[in-house]
Amino acid sequence: MHLRPLLRRSFAVRVFTVLFVVTFLGNTASMLALHVQSSKALRAGIEQRSLETAVQASREMSLYVDHSIDELNELGGLLAGLPGGDWNDPVALNGILRHEDRLRWFALVGPDDAVIAEGSSSTDALPLPAPQRIVALLNEVRSMPLGRLVMDDVPGLVVAAPVPSRRGVTLVGDIALDGVWELIDQISAAGTRTARLVTAAGAAVPPPGSKGKEGFTDDAPSLTLPPALPDTGVVRKEQISGGRSYLTAYARIAPLDWVLVVRQPASDAFLPTGLLLRDSLIRVLVGLVVSLLFGLVASRTLSRPLMRLLEGTRIITAGDLGYRIRIRGTEEITKLADSFNDMVESLQSRTVQLTGSEARYRLLTERVNDVIFTLDASGCFTFLSPRLEAITGYLPEKWVGTPFADGLPDRERAPVTSTLRELLDGEGRIDREFHIQVPARDGHRLLMEVHLTADDGAGGEREVYGVARDVTERAELLDRLSQSQKMEAVGRLAGGIAHDFNNLLTAIIGYSDYSILCIDDTDQLRKNLSEIKNAGNHAAGLTRQLLAFSRRQVMKPRVLDLNQLIGSLKDLLVRLLGEDITLETKYAGNLGAVLADPVQVEQVILNLCINARDAMPRGGRIVVETGNAVLEASPDPRYKVATGDYVCMSISDSGAGMDPETLSHLFEPFFTTKELGKGTGLGLSTVYGIVKQTGGYVWVDSEPGRGARFRVYFPRSAGTAEDPKAHTDVTLARGGNESILLVEDDAAIRGLIKSVLGSHGYAVREAENAEAARALFEAPEARFDLVITDVVLPGESGKDLVERLAAAHPDIPALFMSGHAREVVINHGLLHAGLAFMQKPFTPAVLLSKVREILDSRAT
Repeated sequence: MHLRPLLRRSFAVRVFTVLFVVTFLGNTASMLALHVQSSKALRAGIEQRSLETAVQASREMSLYVDHSIDELNELGGLLAGLPGGDWNDPVALNGILRHEDRLRWFALVGPDDAVIAEGSSSTDALPLPAPQRIVALLNEVRSMPLGRLVMDDVPGLVVAAPVPSRRGVTLVGDIALDGVWELIDQISAAGTRTARLVTAAGAAVPPPGSKGKEGFTDDAPSLTLPPALPDTGVVRKEQISGGRSYLTAYARIAPLDWVLVVRQPASDAFLPTGLLLRDSLIRVLVGLVVSLLFGLVASRTLSRPLMRLLEGTRIITAGDLGYRIRIRGTEEITKLADSFNDMVESLQSRTVQLTGSEARYRLLTERVNDVIFTLDASGCFTFLSPRLEAITGYLPEKWVGTPFADGLPDRERAPVTSTLRELLDGEGRIDREFHIQVPARDGHRLLMEVHLTADDGAGGEREVYGVARDVTERAELLDRLSQSQKMEAVGRLAGGIAHDFNNLLTAIIGYSDYSILCIDDTDQLRKNLSEIKNAGNHAAGLTRQLLAFSRRQVMKPRVLDLNQLIGSLKDLLVRLLGEDITLETKYAGNLGAVLADPVQVEQVILNLCINARDAMPRGGRIVVETGNAVLEASPDPRYKVATGDYVCMSISDSGAGMDPETLSHLFEPFFTTKELGKGTGLGLSTVYGIVKQTGGYVWVDSEPGRGARFRVYFPRSAGTAEDPKAHTDVTLARGGNESILLVEDDAAIRGLIKSVLGSHGYAVREAENAEAARALFEAPEARFDLVITDVVLPGESGKDLVERLAAAHPDIPALFMSGHAREVVINHGLLHAGLAFMQKPFTPAVLLSKVREILDSRAT
């Protein structure tokens, strides 16, 4: 009744009580926790040692049995080397068996189950079984899954081994298990521990001449073994008859299919835990005394100043960081109060700084376009900025606590894990940068550029800070830029060599064609010249392909009807595709017209159909269809299209199809999936170049095993399609007697043109450059009806030459020719109306027709 008022009045008593209770309870709790943990660890160690004893013994027993079986196999090899007569010679057999002390007896059984020979390793071994018993044991061993059995009457292992080089002869031996029982005796001799062998069914295996120790196999004929006993063994605490508790370890002996059981009374096994409990109680009592002394001293020292400090902390905790504690007392208490006030001032200053820093950090992580994150020492996310949701669609909280490499593709997980391990295992600051693919929530993959910095934290643990930036669009732009640069480089190369090739091909094709006209049809030379001409035309076609995919070919656009154009090619396509491929055409009604070069459009159709044919080596079906279309958006989000009306031509096949990797390189020049020598790699790149040159688009849809479909879109023209019959092949035109000035820097082409025109009655004067041409033109006796000039000449161009000549003779006509690419011709201003132009290579018939057309129009 008087204790409560005393506690209420005396703060020292309250401080003493609190300090005593806290110290005692803390000490007691620590001691109890330590005892519990130590007891658990000690019991676990005891159980583990018991299990290790059993497992180690079982392994030694297994090795003993395996070595015994190996010796029997070696004995079979030794017996195989004896002559057949020595098998019944006791001296010879004993000489081989003198080192085989584990083998109690053996017998050799022939293919007819007749015992050929038998013997024993020592004189005191068991009597040899009867031959019938040996054959019975042999047949029983052969039926065993492991090819061996343990005899029931005497603990021994009967094993059969074929004798090498003696077909049908089997060696049967009885291996003594003395070594196994020696290990059992060694375990059982250690204190109160008892070891026995039992079968897989739990039946006890008695040792030779012994019934076992009290309390193990005598109290029960069999044991209940743990189900599905693993190779590493099992240890458990169990009770047997009489209520006695034992610590039992089980370990399997694989060769014998037996189980080694090691038991020890639980009171003996866990004796150290009782000693540990006694030590813990002593520590608790010592802690009680220390707590009493500490509480008494502290309560007297801290009673009054602590009241003031307690009151001050309550005020500061309430949020008033401007409050300061004033205490009068000893020097130590005064310094404590001053230090407390300094701490509050520092806390107040740091709170202001922390508030500002937190605001700036929050602004940085929320406004920056990159994902800022941190990782702990195990490589797991501890923080991700909110930008993650805007980029990937995932909330940052979803990934906090998960490893950095989770969610990455398998091919990237290993290198990223290796990099993280390098950062976490290193010392000091380490920076790394790499690119990874991250799956977004909508299913598509993002390419992220990741910068990681690892450093030692304040607590000594490694910390990793990272910034991830979405560079998917940048990577796509760089890929497209690289592809564009590659196409431009190849295009420049094609344009550069086109002029020289066209000049050579003009001479080859022209002289061949001109010579053919002068030779009889039956002459072999005419056939040879025809082959030369065909080869030249093929080379010219390759040159046109190079210029087409680089978009440098000179176009001759006309208003076309795709239905008529496809219909005119159908017979040719049927012959090209072969009998095993079915060609179907589907023409749309009221199909719009397109403005394009008909020869180039034919080339697009032929290339796509031939490409489809090559994708169906065993035959199939090709469908060519047309239709009107309106493009408002690109089927491929990476590319933009000009919206408007288009005419669509679709060519689909039932071939093998293509995977995404092949589709990504499909229109690249010289890319082909065909065998070496069976494709130039220019077919589809030529298609792409022609379509883009007409202002159209081409897309392909394909999957492996489901064929391919190419869709070509040409801008729709408002004009009326021309009659294709109006543009027939040029025939050999009639000659004339006019005078012509020829300006060409290539001697072979000059000679060809002069020969062709001269043979048809024209008077030709030739010049190799503009200066020589002006000299001929300004001669007093000169009179020319036509000027034929190359566009590009040494020094002055052909266009400039004609303009100078026209200043003196305004009515003089001109025919320009060039083997250069389209952009060179455009730069010289030769594609506008009113100027006659021939693209090299050309045939004599085209030359004569063009010359006659110009001269006749001048006369008219």
